[in-house]
This record gives sequence, structure tokens and C-alpha cells, in this order.
Amino acid sequence: MSEETDREDRTEDPSERRLSDALEKGNVAHSREVSNFMAVMTILVCTIMVMPSVAGKFVATFLPFVETPEDIPIRKAPDAFKAVSYAVTGIGGVLLVGVVIAMVLAIASAFAQGKFVVATQRMMPDFNRINPMKGLGRLMSKGNLVEFAKGVLKVGAVIAFTGTFLVPVFETAESMVDLAPETVLAKASTLTVRLLITLAVVTGLIAVFDRFWKQKEWLGNLRMTKQELKDEMKGSDGDPHMKQRRQEIARSRTRRRMMSEVPNATVVVMNPTHYAVALRYVHGETPAPVCVAKGIDALALKIRGVAEKSGVQVVEDPPLARALYPKVEVGKPIPEDHYETVAAVISFVMGVAQRQGGR
Repeated sequence: MSEETDREDRTEDPSERRLSDALEKGNVAHSREVSNFMAVMTILVCTIMVMPSVAGKFVATFLPFVETPEDIPIRKAPDAFKAVSYAVTGIGGVLLVGVVIAMVLAIASAFAQGKFVVATQRMMPDFNRINPMKGLGRLMSKGNLVEFAKGVLKVGAVIAFTGTFLVPVFETAESMVDLAPETVLAKASTLTVRLLITLAVVTGLIAVFDRFWKQKEWLGNLRMTKQELKDEMKGSDGDPHMKQRRQEIARSRTRRRMMSEVPNATVVVMNPTHYAVALRYVHGETPAPVCVAKGIDALALKIRGVAEKSGVQVVEDPPLARALYPKVEVGKPIPEDHYETVAAVISFVMGVAQRQGGR
């Protein structure tokens, strides 16, 4: 009852910190059905790509041991070593291809589960798992009962689809008695591939459903109460990494706002690549020119690029740009001691614009 009450109190979505902590501890949304699907795909791919070569190599390698064993002397240890080396060399290459395919699909299965993590904490022994009472509680938990129900449905689905596929085959099995061995092997190979494809389709559908179910279940288990969320927010206020992250977000937002105002500027004063100050002045709108954006180095060049693309006049005045940059704030009027110099620049820009029939 207390567990159900606790779940009802967890009404808030998990925070980024809670999710990252869970991933670091190896608590991820893991679906066994995805692994089962990849296992079936491994067998299918190996059957199609590797087995024909393995069969041919196997026959060619071991046929001498059956037909002419007297030609293979095994009297001493070096002779046995040579025989084993011969067999390994004969079929080792194609078997290695199968191993590589299995490894690739196993890695793909891990990445299909979500973010790939290596959690050493999961490798440490947990003696609480040895407690039989707690083990019984886990066995009868809601999650395990759901897993049991899914397992029953999965086995039923696989049996139903497999039976539907095999019944027509059984009806024609008697006609294969009089066929040549090569024909029987070819038919058996074809039927095996078709059966594996059927199993791959069934397990693939189950895996897709189970993957989303596990993700939803995982997020539900990580949900937080309102108090936990408040406590985490209080704790993260003193976290230097969180402070740095918030500052980066604030700077990024400020930079985007600045760049969106550059096309509305009247003039951009530059030095010519290190400093840029964008000013806006419209008679009657503000008593003095207002700084709408400023930046140094790369940001200065970006301001210049946006200004030129928007048709804003760029004036290279290094002394004025250097003097304005440290004193003016974005969104604020320029200091009074720069009125005369800035007025001359704006008058020049407006004169150029009038002559060009522009702004």
C-alpha cells in the first residue's frame, strides 16, 4: 500500500540530473526482447551468408579424414597438432565471419536500447540480492508479473506463427523421401531461412512494442515528487557545473537577441575586426543612440556579416569602437561624452542613405 501511495506522489517528470545519475549507475531502459530479436537476426544472417560456405568448407576439410584416414599419420604430438591446424585453417575463416557478424549485431543491440553506458557500480556485489525474502518480494512484484504475462503472450505468438508456417510443410514431407540428398538439403535450407524470417518478423514486432514499453516504464520509475524536485533545485543552485550551464544558456539567449536586433541598427562602428558596436537612432524614438548589439573578435565579425547582409552601414572607426565597447551596455543609450562623435557618424550614414535613396 505504501509503495502505491509513493507512486501516486511522484507526479513530476524526472529532471535531467536524475536521468544522468540513473545512467551513470547503469539504470537504463533495457529490453530483453530487443536482444532476442538480434539473436534471431544473427542466426538468420549467418544462415544466409555463412552457412553455405561453412558447409562446403566443412566437407572439403574433413572428407580426407573419412575417405583416406590412413594417409593422415597421427603417431606423435606434432602430427596431431598439424591435423588440428589443418582443420582450423580449413573452416576457421568462415567461422570468424560468423563471429564478427554476431559481435556487430550484439553491439547494435546495445545501441538500440538507448544510450550506451558502462557502469562499474553494476559490477559490484550486492548482498541484498541474496536475501530470500526480498527475492520473493521481487518475484511477486508487479513488474515481474507483467514480464511473466508478456512471456506467455510472446511464446503463444511464436508458437502460433511457427505452427501456421510448419503445418503446410508437414503435409508435403512424405513427398521428399524419394528426392536426392542434394535436393532435400536445398529444400531444408530454404525452409529454414523462411522459418527464421517468420520468427524475425514476430520477434521484431514484439521488440518494438517492448522497447517503447520499457522506456515508458523506466521514465515512470524515475518520476519525482514535488518535494524531491524542490530539494534538487536547491541543491543544484550551489553546483558549479549547473551554474556554469545556466550562465552559458543565458549568454546564448542574450547573443541570439542581440543578433536579431542588428538588422534594425542604424550603423555598426567597427575596429575593423576586433570590436563591433551596433547603434540605433531614430529621431523622436529615443533621446540618444541606443546600443542594440556589441561584440569582440568572432562575435564582432558575425555582427558585421549580419549588418552587411541586412543593408546596415558599417563604419570603421577604431578609436570610437574601442571607446564605446567597454562603456555602453546593450539596450542602453550611449554615454553623453560620446554624443558629438556618434552624432557625426550617424549624420554621415544618414547623408549616404539619402543620397542612395535608402534609409
